[in-house]
Amino acid sequence: KLDILFRHQSRDAVRLPYQRLTKRSVAFRQETVLSIDPRRRQVATDAATYDSDFLVAALGADYDLASTPGFAEGGFEYYSVDGAERLRDELPSFRGGKVLLAVLSIPFKCPPAPYEGILLLHDYLVEQGIRDATQLHVVTPQPAPIPVSVEASEAVELTMAARGIEYTKRRRVYGIDPAANVAHFKDHDEPYDLFIGIPVHKVPDVLVEA
Repeated sequence: KLDILFRHQSRDAVRLPYQRLTKRSVAFRQETVLSIDPRRRQVATDAATYDSDFLVAALGADYDLASTPGFAEGGFEYYSVDGAERLRDELPSFRGGKVLLAVLSIPFKCPPAPYEGILLLHDYLVEQGIRDATQLHVVTPQPAPIPVSVEASEAVELTMAARGIEYTKRRRVYGIDPAANVAHFKDHDEPYDLFIGIPVHKVPDVLVEA
């Protein structure tokens, strides 16, 4: 998605075809899972029902943009292909101001992605000649960029600091007001010109029901 956002790649160019999963003794089905019965080890899809001796559920996470007030209406994200394309199309009209990139909840997929995104955005703004006219601020509820690695976290923080990117940890944005261009923290509001959020993640409904 970062290739779509900053390197002008099409969605087709970054896809990984499922045909690559074709192996001897492996049957692959591209279907939508409708229900899972863990006791019977049975899965129903939109095409068939499957029984198993061993059942592994790996459905990933869904995004819940609506859980952050104002985000779906006035924020941007690059964790989905549609979101990356939408932000890519918005960036040419940005001519400077304050960019607030906020991790809206934990846990979330790919912990380095917020920092990859802000560093690539820095490079983009330099190329456009408007970096000096832009403030970049990253906010996260985490205690470090990559909590499982002290060394990696220190490297990320030093890299952001060298580029003049403000970094606030252990803080969370609870919602935004797109009409006023204001982000709501627990104890104050902060203005922005462009808001980018790492969306709240949630368990897929089919797993909750199972």
